[in-house]
Amino acid sequence: MPQLIPESTLSEIQFKTDIVALISQVVPLKAAGRNYKALCPFHPEKTPSFMVNPEKGIFHCFGCGAGGNVFGFLSQYENISFPEAVEILAEKAGVVISKTADGSQEIYKKNLFELMEKISHFFEKMLLKAVEAKEARSYLEKRGVNSKMIETFRLGYCPLNGPEVLKELYKLNLENGTLEKLGLLTERDGNQHLRFSGRIIFPIFDAQGRIVGFGGRALGDRLPKYLNSPDTVLFNKSQLLYGLHLAKKAMLQKSQAILVEGYLDMISVFSAGFENVAASMGTAFNENHVRLLKRYAQSMVVAYDGDLAGVEASMRALEIFLDQDMIVKIAMIPEKHDPDSWIRTKGKESFDQLIHQAPSMIDFKLDILLSRYPLKNETSKMGISKEILKTVSRLKSPILKDHYLKVISEKLEISELALREEAKKNKTSDKGSREVLEVEKEVSFPLEDDILRILFAKKELLPSIEGKLLANHFESESHKLFFQRMLENKEFIPSHFEHHVQKVLAKILFQGHPFSDPEKTLKELVTKLRINSYKRKYQELTKELSEFEKSGKNKGEISVILLKLQDIQKEIAFLNKK
Repeated sequence: MPQLIPESTLSEIQFKTDIVALISQVVPLKAAGRNYKALCPFHPEKTPSFMVNPEKGIFHCFGCGAGGNVFGFLSQYENISFPEAVEILAEKAGVVISKTADGSQEIYKKNLFELMEKISHFFEKMLLKAVEAKEARSYLEKRGVNSKMIETFRLGYCPLNGPEVLKELYKLNLENGTLEKLGLLTERDGNQHLRFSGRIIFPIFDAQGRIVGFGGRALGDRLPKYLNSPDTVLFNKSQLLYGLHLAKKAMLQKSQAILVEGYLDMISVFSAGFENVAASMGTAFNENHVRLLKRYAQSMVVAYDGDLAGVEASMRALEIFLDQDMIVKIAMIPEKHDPDSWIRTKGKESFDQLIHQAPSMIDFKLDILLSRYPLKNETSKMGISKEILKTVSRLKSPILKDHYLKVISEKLEISELALREEAKKNKTSDKGSREVLEVEKEVSFPLEDDILRILFAKKELLPSIEGKLLANHFESESHKLFFQRMLENKEFIPSHFEHHVQKVLAKILFQGHPFSDPEKTLKELVTKLRINSYKRKYQELTKELSEFEKSGKNKGEISVILLKLQDIQKEIAFLNKK
């Protein structure tokens, strides 16, 4: 894939960005020799294991494995793409990014963000000053939304008089077709109408705090009650959570997120002091939202409405969280209440109790099943056990599985042995995909680390080993991938690498020690690595040979393997003489 951002531009941005100053905005750093250390912003810990090296411009956490450069840090912390991180840091550093094939699209989006700001300001002004907005102000007051909440969440109002509103909006120097592209106009009966006319406006922000769309709440009996922006170049409901831009800091601090459904629930819960809350919008909650939340929190409490629809939504969310291997609890909001009404009638202390007493996802599902299908006979026991075991069998922790099998055994009055036999039938073969780094987390490759460390410090030595050292000589899949990227990118700009490759690099560079003679050391290490590679291949072929000999077949294959083994022995002998 062609690089859209020139390497010289990336280097200039990195040079002008102080990684210590950047990360200090998030966590307080303390000097530790030539490095700086802090509590990791990506996982909870009591002893600092997060290190920053200003000389090399990298960070690495020895606890969770997070690592990279300034672009990597910003993209991980803000959960944004590499180009977005580059754009933000370039603006702060005063570096102009040259236009490329796709550069015009970024400028176009930037202009749209600015327009959304202006349009939102117009709606905000209407809510505060327009005579027509009196009913909207009255509704918000009844719902307990005060002036501070209105200001924090930038609530607004879109008047009913479409032509007059359009006239005001076009004073913002909008080009023809812009309102349609932003999802603010809709066509009905051959005419264009404002999508949100006569509605209270809830600006929807992305995780970086940019307005990407709007939600509108109808007044009176008008339907639909709630209306969102359609999908646009800025707005995609399946990748957004309402209020996340305000909640992400508290989520990181508490390592927990509260998930509610709807704008007013989020505003009410946040304003009551639970600032680690975000809201899904309608029925759009999916695996993208879980991945987004996992960036900021390790555990989750779902606090949907207490009615049947809310329970069903919680059950669906439970399965999605489970697929993404995230710990989740379900707050039992009493029936006929939602988080907003519960806080307003019972108080924030009572809501806090619901959060702390929230049952686990398995306990919640089991309780729901038992309430729907009372244990009258063996048939109901069998139905409930099969349904709950489908969920239990997908848990990755053996300890949790064992715990819940005991709980289910007691509640259903079924022996653990019988449940375990049934669980085996439900066991799925889909173990999910994991990063290579996770698989190799507890395995170290010091020889391979040293080779990569030298090559990073002495890029000019790379040509001297080309043809002698191949990616397949590495045993570690992550190191193999990293070396392959080095061969593909002779200029070797680490910021161009994938995020998980940057993590490997950061870990490697924070370990080890400088070499007195890097060129000589590299030559020796490459020889050792090649020998190790040949030895692994020799073991594989020996095993293969043994299997062929046992079968008594494939005599031709046996001869080929014997020749290969002889060649490997010669190569090892030759390398040992060097």
